[in-house]
Amino acid sequence: MPRVSKKNKKVNNVQSKGLHIYRTAIYVRLSVEDERKADSDSIGTQKAMLERFLQTQPDLQLYDVYEDVNYSGTNFNRPGFIRLMRDIEAGLIDCVAVKDLSRLGRNYKETGHYLERIFPICKIRFIAVADNFDTLTSSIDESSLSVPLKNLMNDIQTRDISRKVKSSFNAKQKRGEFCGVFAPYGYIKTGPALVIDEEAAPIIKMIFGWRLDGMGIMAIARKLNSMKILPPSRYRFQKGITKAKKHGQTQYWHKSAVKRILENPGYMGNMVQARYKSNLMNGGGIIKTSKDEWITVENTHPAIIDKDIFCAAQKINSERTVNMPITKNSEECNKTANIFKGLIFCGDCGKHMCRLSRRDKYTYACYVYSYVDKHACTMKPFREAELKEAVFSVITAQIKFASNMSQVISKMYKQTDNRGQVKILSGKVSALQYRLDEIQGFKKSMSKDFAEGFLLEEDYCLMFKDFDNESEKIFNELGRLDKEKLCHEKTLSKKNEGLDAFQKFVEAKYLTAQMLAALVRRIDIYGSNRLEITLNYQDEFEAIQEYISNIPLA
Repeated sequence: MPRVSKKNKKVNNVQSKGLHIYRTAIYVRLSVEDERKADSDSIGTQKAMLERFLQTQPDLQLYDVYEDVNYSGTNFNRPGFIRLMRDIEAGLIDCVAVKDLSRLGRNYKETGHYLERIFPICKIRFIAVADNFDTLTSSIDESSLSVPLKNLMNDIQTRDISRKVKSSFNAKQKRGEFCGVFAPYGYIKTGPALVIDEEAAPIIKMIFGWRLDGMGIMAIARKLNSMKILPPSRYRFQKGITKAKKHGQTQYWHKSAVKRILENPGYMGNMVQARYKSNLMNGGGIIKTSKDEWITVENTHPAIIDKDIFCAAQKINSERTVNMPITKNSEECNKTANIFKGLIFCGDCGKHMCRLSRRDKYTYACYVYSYVDKHACTMKPFREAELKEAVFSVITAQIKFASNMSQVISKMYKQTDNRGQVKILSGKVSALQYRLDEIQGFKKSMSKDFAEGFLLEEDYCLMFKDFDNESEKIFNELGRLDKEKLCHEKTLSKKNEGLDAFQKFVEAKYLTAQMLAALVRRIDIYGSNRLEITLNYQDEFEAIQEYISNIPLA
């Protein structure tokens, strides 16, 4: 561990008089380029290092561990980091610890934005252990020069890696070596080569055979589902080729999976790569390339489909696309915008509902029933006009509630010494944190006395248990006080985000896409026309109502 300077010791001594216990988040990340490293060599090592560090810091209390495995540091669209930011916004965390700055991110601008803007605004203490950097004790020179320089170096390193990886992949592809993570369905990857998967290859032959018999792509997907054949991603998960949980949760063959198979020239025995390209600097974003960018090497692996059969299937695909009639349903559904797009889900299977046009009326139905497998779910049709009426009725009631609550809060704000209440709560929090500091000191002293033989083991264990019990009670009380303080600050505020959001639409006469985007989180449709409408700020409104009901007005 790096030596602590005299200057930092002095700062820590001053703080120990009224020690603030930081609820600390440990954030660990395994980069895309290191995806083949074992857990113990990367994520496990980061966790262990940071947990040991926290044990040596009396003012750091572990709140939770947030991790991103196989995610690039070039952008911040990572599930673990997103969950971390949500907890920060909820006021659950006030310190973030990482192994080094590159674990937070490798993009110079975005990483700097979080360190210089977002974290300070949210009052977050940030610690990069290996870089010996702590925003609580760093000088202005460190923050303004050293950290941005390290971020810039991380950014440059990533760009260099991206360039080298692209160059290496391009050379391998031109030699006919397979560079993908997973082999195409029907093949098994053995090093840079592909061999036929004897279990999955017959499925490929059936798909091409059905296509040549005139079967549509959607019909092929339905037939595969009715035969209980595992879709490609689920098949790979079952075989242990991938361990990603999302692949294990895939239930059905979809039109897109069948279409990809029918259009893949690799089944003729030719290695066709660079059909898609990703940019490491853009977080691995994937885009489809034009045919003149493809890298094709013929006869690199055994063929599953004869060339004549493949070409015949492509001819059918082309003819079906050119001569595809514009159905009444597709034409009608394109006439007006679907304001519920992305919001409606089947309450039984959890998949989204699709929009259909029936007798010039729009209806929503379960996508799985309509396009995947009629035996897997039920249709549960719901007319769009009735849906609009029901949702608008719920939103109107919530708008009325928001207006009433705003009036009550305004009255309470005048009658209640809100700042005084917050000050009292802050005082209680400081007192409890000071007591935690005392307990930490007592436990250290006890451990020293026990090690030197001045304290019997029985007395040591008993006292240690008592202090642990007291600490647990204090932490519980601190959590309660923090919630109460947050409720005072948010509820009795002249500006409340949730109430304001609903009151913006107080004069609305009908349902709009803007209203749905701002106020509705999701809509679940069950059988017998039963709806579950989940509104934004629902939890906040319930907390406001409970809080207000416990405070009598004069």
